[in-house]
Amino acid sequence: MNKRGKLLLLSFMGVLLLFGYAAYRRAHDSTTEEIVNNSSQNSKNDYSEARETVEAVQNDKNVTELLKKFGQNWINYQSIYQRNQSVKQLLTEECIKENGIDSNPNVEVTSIGQLLSINKNIDDSREYVLAGLEKSGDKDQTILMKVTVADEEVKITKLKIYYIISGF
Repeated sequence: MNKRGKLLLLSFMGVLLLFGYAAYRRAHDSTTEEIVNNSSQNSKNDYSEARETVEAVQNDKNVTELLKKFGQNWINYQSIYQRNQSVKQLLTEECIKENGIDSNPNVEVTSIGQLLSINKNIDDSREYVLAGLEKSGDKDQTILMKVTVADEEVKITKLKIYYIISGF
């Protein structure tokens, strides 16, 4: 091969090398861009998940405080009207109406007791059962309070009260 052929071959190989390098750079740059984009998206997802977890924990804490206050106020009272007024701000308007919380039954019964437990329904995360002991007059009774807490606001939307009187 003569000098001119070698020069032509080297030039051709140089051009191929340049095209190969350009293709490599494009592929490498797009891979780097994908990694940066994925990393950025992962950071956003991690932040969102962490924020949701913090909000869920705070909401659970607020619900627990609401239920404790409701249970203690429902069990300990000087009159039915006083009891109703002490829990009124913890209930939605609809719940207040459904349970006659605004009415004054003029029943002057005193009750003292304690809230024993707060249990979350495994099928409905908004529903709870509160258990307590109540002494009213000469009667000791167990009280179960089934409540549903609203999703959008931390208030009780539904309320059912069950009294269990022991025969012995």
